[in-house]
Amino acid sequence: MKMKFKRPPLHELLNRWPLMGVMLAVSAAYAIYVIISFSGTGDSGDSITHFQFARYAFKHPMNLMDSWAKPVFVLLAAPAAQFGFTGMKVFNVVLALLSALMLQQILSHFRLLLAWMAIPFLFTMPLYFFMMFSGLTEYLFAFMLILALWMVLKEHYWAAAVVISFLPFVRSEGYLILPCFALIFLMRKKFWPLSALFAGHLVYAVAGAAVFGEPLWMFTRNAYVAYSDEYGSGDCFHFFHQLPYVTGFPMSIFFGMALLLLILVSLIPRLRRGQNELDALWILAVAPFMLYFFAHVIFWKFGLFHSMGLKRVLLAVVPLMIIPVVWMLNMFYTWISTRFKRLASLVVMLLFHAVVVFPFTDGPAAVHPERDLMPDESQMRAAQAAPLIAARAEYKAAGLLYCSHPYLKYLLDIDPFDRGTTRRLVDFALEGPAHDRFLVIYDTEYGPVEDGLALESLLARDDIELLEVLPDTSAGLRFYLFK
Repeated sequence: MKMKFKRPPLHELLNRWPLMGVMLAVSAAYAIYVIISFSGTGDSGDSITHFQFARYAFKHPMNLMDSWAKPVFVLLAAPAAQFGFTGMKVFNVVLALLSALMLQQILSHFRLLLAWMAIPFLFTMPLYFFMMFSGLTEYLFAFMLILALWMVLKEHYWAAAVVISFLPFVRSEGYLILPCFALIFLMRKKFWPLSALFAGHLVYAVAGAAVFGEPLWMFTRNAYVAYSDEYGSGDCFHFFHQLPYVTGFPMSIFFGMALLLLILVSLIPRLRRGQNELDALWILAVAPFMLYFFAHVIFWKFGLFHSMGLKRVLLAVVPLMIIPVVWMLNMFYTWISTRFKRLASLVVMLLFHAVVVFPFTDGPAAVHPERDLMPDESQMRAAQAAPLIAARAEYKAAGLLYCSHPYLKYLLDIDPFDRGTTRRLVDFALEGPAHDRFLVIYDTEYGPVEDGLALESLLARDDIELLEVLPDTSAGLRFYLFK
């Protein structure tokens, strides 16, 4: 008798390694194409500065203990940064690929047939995709958080506690995440791993005692503790408005629907039947996102911790949105397929395509390569000015350069941590010239904000002379050269 071969459902095949590997390979190939074809760096400020900290970490080991740059990020990114900004982009792409894989594994742990959707969903979040090609810390934060979630689900509690203990040394918001893991350990009566949540602080306390003579340097030297209103404040609904521009409108809408469904399922016993790990879904996926999101709502509303209302900070947690969204789609598929199997597949695939096609539309929240993956206007103006500055005799003869614009220093290949050759504008304002042959490059972007230095104060000085203004147009970023 001839045996019939029963082909597994497509969704099941997509969760297996051959096809899952294909999805990851396609994502990696497209990322490589972007790296080769587009020269953007994410932004001209934080992205470049984080890269520079990592790039010069071996030359200036104190970079590994910088509160603003984040020690764990600098340590892990430093090898990749030695290959230039391309190495930095590859580092974040690898983290994104690993995050996508771990999300799929987490969803598979919940026995969700649609777990494979995690990979395309993550790589089609508009802002998450194009800011991947930057030097920002959010991608390492997201990966470590997702990895720790997976470890908890697999009952590797000690490993999860150690990983999450270092999260505050990647981004300060890690302090918001620690209580979520403490709570899940307490709920599961895993009391001993709680002590490992202090591992990161113990390691860096020992390092701080050796380097600074301050075991608690992570608090006393925290770059974000001091109050400052120079970065502004704003509407408490700001991040609600910005979230769709980070994830795409369909994903944000589905996330809201998933939260409502989670609440209903949690409250109605008949619906809760079979949802054994719903508490884990709330505490490990939803709670960290909510704490992080609403913390930034408060920070921006009251102008705390140097908040600028930047939507990119949400990149550290938006991958978590995928977990409840896929759970919701899986619920829809299960409910509908009990009577209408083909209709269930049609409905779910239509919702899936709404998410993955959105970034390729013409909407303002979609990905526009020339706008999002290429240098912005201020970077192009800096690129115009850089060769003109480098060609000047005063630049070549200068023993000390005063400059605060990160992207210009990157273009000029200046080591920003060598105080013997370069210093910030604020140093010139406070200390005056520290060399008889110096050049001041004042920029209208970072000079007034980061250094609090008005152009008028330099123009009014009798001990310096204005040489040139670059580029020679009145609008946009300009550089004023003084000697």
